[in-house]
Amino acid sequence: KATVSVLYWTMQHVRVYGEVDGEKGCPRRLDLDSNGTFVLELHGGARMNGRFTQEDGKLILKTLDGEIITAEEGSGLGCVALMGTTLAKTVTDVFSVSCQKARQASKVTELTQFTTKTCEQKIEEAVYNSTHNHGIRPQLQLRPPHLLREMATFDLLGSPPARVQGVVENSTVLEGLSLRDGAISYNDLRTLCQLIEASAELRLLDLRGALDVKGEPAIPKEEVEREVQRLSEVWGTIKEDDEDEKLEKLKAAIAPQDYTTVSAALKHLARENLNRMNMLLGALKTNASVTQLDLSCNSLGTDGYGKKSFKQLRMAKSALEDHPTLMRLNLSGNEMGPKGTGVLIKGLAQNIHINELDISGNGICDEEEEENDDEVEGDDPAFGEPLAGLEAVADLLKKNKFLRKLNLSKNNMKAIELPEEDLTDTFGDDTPLYKMLHPLKSFYRLTVLDISGNDLGPGGAYILGAAVKRNKSLTSLNLNEAAIGPKGLEWLATHLTQANNIKTLELRRNDFAGLKGKRNAKASTKALAAFSSYLKSDANHLEKLDVAYNNMGTTFCKQVLDSLTNSSITYLDISLNHLCGTSTNEYHEEGVEALATLITQMPVTTLVSQWNFLQSSGATVLSKALCRSEIHTLDLTQNHLRGVGLSEICKQADKLVILKAGSNGSCGEAAVELAALLERSSILKMLDVSDNAIGTEGMSTLLGSVSDSKLTSLNINKNLVGPAVAPQVGLAVRHLRTLDVGDNNLGTDAIMKHILPSLARNGVVRTLIAWGGEGKAAECLNHALDIVNSEEGSDSLIHLDLGVPLTEVGNPASVNACAAKLLENLKRADFGSALEVAL
Repeated sequence: KATVSVLYWTMQHVRVYGEVDGEKGCPRRLDLDSNGTFVLELHGGARMNGRFTQEDGKLILKTLDGEIITAEEGSGLGCVALMGTTLAKTVTDVFSVSCQKARQASKVTELTQFTTKTCEQKIEEAVYNSTHNHGIRPQLQLRPPHLLREMATFDLLGSPPARVQGVVENSTVLEGLSLRDGAISYNDLRTLCQLIEASAELRLLDLRGALDVKGEPAIPKEEVEREVQRLSEVWGTIKEDDEDEKLEKLKAAIAPQDYTTVSAALKHLARENLNRMNMLLGALKTNASVTQLDLSCNSLGTDGYGKKSFKQLRMAKSALEDHPTLMRLNLSGNEMGPKGTGVLIKGLAQNIHINELDISGNGICDEEEEENDDEVEGDDPAFGEPLAGLEAVADLLKKNKFLRKLNLSKNNMKAIELPEEDLTDTFGDDTPLYKMLHPLKSFYRLTVLDISGNDLGPGGAYILGAAVKRNKSLTSLNLNEAAIGPKGLEWLATHLTQANNIKTLELRRNDFAGLKGKRNAKASTKALAAFSSYLKSDANHLEKLDVAYNNMGTTFCKQVLDSLTNSSITYLDISLNHLCGTSTNEYHEEGVEALATLITQMPVTTLVSQWNFLQSSGATVLSKALCRSEIHTLDLTQNHLRGVGLSEICKQADKLVILKAGSNGSCGEAAVELAALLERSSILKMLDVSDNAIGTEGMSTLLGSVSDSKLTSLNINKNLVGPAVAPQVGLAVRHLRTLDVGDNNLGTDAIMKHILPSLARNGVVRTLIAWGGEGKAAECLNHALDIVNSEEGSDSLIHLDLGVPLTEVGNPASVNACAAKLLENLKRADFGSALEVAL
């Protein structure tokens, strides 16, 4: 049984995907591209890629290693091949006709309707003919493209190069669209609004920064003139005798400004109609399918010219308050301010579908000047007086029964001074922070709260802890960079001993112990004792704990680690806490011994321990515990392990999927053990040994094991590697998704001869960083651009860094073409990941 699908088609390529039932070792998936390349995956996970041809009705697959695979007619693979090549040719022919018609029609809608209808008809005919003529009856899944990536049809219409990821071919099957980072043209925006209004399947809409003009004129003059002309026709011909009457009607229909002429009023109304955000929000009001919406970094809290305004926020409130499907909403970085936040939240408080809200970076606690602003609403009988800032957030937590995740990070929350006398749970009850958190004591709905990046101070930590200990739903709390200090940690830990729901606790960069653990030692000792008591208590249900960058020192680290030996911890980040000392001149073993004991007794799967001066002695202690642990991700960056320590880790790393061990001194002698690890490990996917001075000889040993490994990502940056290993690097490019050989001595000649050719016909590599130095830099760069821009250029590459600025030495036309192709590949990859979440 075979399944064949059209993945997408563009002016350049058609991708056809087929899947065949079978057993391990047999062909499973075949992805054919009309440019002659293929990717073949076998049952069990092995992959091959190369080029294909057709001879005498047979499909000939020639892999990059020279292996030849023949797909016979009647077999499952042969069926996919036959159907795939037939469909690819059909779609290519039809699409070519579509583009010719578009040049004549000059309308995206005509191209859209023509291409979709005709392609579906032609494909159905091709499927019928191929299956009946050859007696094959596979299952066919006709999947018209969700997007036509970077369609050139916008250029045919005379508009600037499109920021839109693609023109939608059939709005009834569109499931997601990403247009982030860059103001889109009005032609694109109109097409987008039509899609939003018409689509019944659109789930993901990512418009981060897409509606922010970023210093350009908010509305092009020609657009305003065109809209004024249209409005003039709508309002009828203006005659002298009814000028005043017409003006009064216009003034009543738009804004309270005092316009003296009809022309000025029409211009104002035109600008209102052409406001990018207003156009989008108007379309969203009629949409009933979007579940995930990202409107971050779009200056919602301004008028489009940088001046504070609530008009766009009021439009957003109207569009979102009754949206019937929206579940995830990102409004971060929109300059809303306290009052603007209140305007928007008033609508979100009654939306029964939203369960994830991000309003970080909006200056919710900024101080605003008193303004006589007519835009601010008066009392609402249904929802009370207008609120601002954290009080508005409190109102949201009270009234919205469905919100589960809330991000309030980087909103300029201020520290609250702690009084000398004994504290009670009502401390700070007159502060905005208390009023915002107070609903958590009574309403058990929220599960994730992020208030990182705010200057809460010890007082804020006390107020938060008092609220959390009464809450029965919160499971994740992010207090990174909250300046709570030792006293705040003490209060928080004391309250957490009465809360037994928290599973994720993030506390990095909070200065628990002061620099090197010497400042305010008495307060730190008391704080870490309280924290350890919490970790030992029955209330500790933590699965993830992040206490990185707190300079705790060996003694405090051991105290914390010993307290976790009866926990359910699976993720631990203890970076930059001087676990074994503060320099290479000292080494204290008790900290790493406590860590080794913890990972053998607890189900820790991810351990991050950067910059803790483990050295080779600490690595030896830790390695003995690795084989008895459940760790699959280990980060030991910047620990001065040197070759001996890294070798010890490699000997016991068979369970690791990710190993990061960069910046650990001279590690040339570890190359043999690294190569041995790659050869025997069946699960290691990512290896980072950058900045380890491994050298050319050692790197040759390591690279010799890459092609037969399961590795997908390798970082060997800054390792004193010479041009002799360039052929091996070229082979690795065809095997790896990510390869970083930057800041080495490869030379431009070796890169051009051995490494860059591997980018051709490569459907695997996503990131390549290879620096060759200044010699022949321009020639090397332009050679790379020629390969990437060719028909055989990689359709997976998203990041190419040759160590020289593109704009200085590259041909501008080639640079633009390369950037467009890499962006196209990136958007397709990121979009696919985001769409999985949205669906």
